[in-house]
Amino acid sequence: MYVTIYNDKFGQNLIPEMISNTQPSGKAFCSAVHCGGLYYDAWRAFSLNDKKKSDQSSWVTRNSKGFIGYEFEKAVIANVYSIRCASKQTSFDNMPYDWTFEGSNDNLNWVVLNSVSAFNEWKNFDDKDVYFMCNNFKAFKFYRLNIENHGGSYIQIKQICMFFDESLLKKYLIKKNDKTYTVNQETFNITKDSFIEIDKDFNKYGFQLSDL
Repeated sequence: MYVTIYNDKFGQNLIPEMISNTQPSGKAFCSAVHCGGLYYDAWRAFSLNDKKKSDQSSWVTRNSKGFIGYEFEKAVIANVYSIRCASKQTSFDNMPYDWTFEGSNDNLNWVVLNSVSAFNEWKNFDDKDVYFMCNNFKAFKFYRLNIENHGGSYIQIKQICMFFDESLLKKYLIKKNDKTYTVNQETFNITKDSFIEIDKDFNKYGFQLSDL
């Protein structure tokens, strides 16, 4: 699920305004960089948190797949992230179409927190932030955007931000007969698909057996 907003609904970006891959804190990292990182290194996708940012201040790689992420100094819960497209018409195809948002505490074992497929609506969000929400109840030190597919000759991302929205941590348990359900918080409108049956993997949804 995604949403575009033009206010501070999700609060302050968890990532500081980076001026290099390691300053002022944490570490920006990526799979590869176009032009050897002279202009398009990973930190540029985390460099400015305003609407006046130049398109040239972007992460760019010419690989068909790739990842870009940020290492926090200590583990944090990020359950909302945003991606901003560059303002040029030619940049729309260079945005990711298929990707996963992942978390890790060792930079080796990654947990998929959000998966997006066939997202081809970037032309509707010219130089605007698009926010994606995920059911993440765990703190991670590393987060990354793992891009599987894009439509252009290279990947270009102008801005990535991460947020913690406490309201998304509200948990609900529903029992019916011998089955237990929780609300799928990636949906706004209640439908038959808005409830998830829980079998044994209670931790995945932020519950303990004692909650039952």
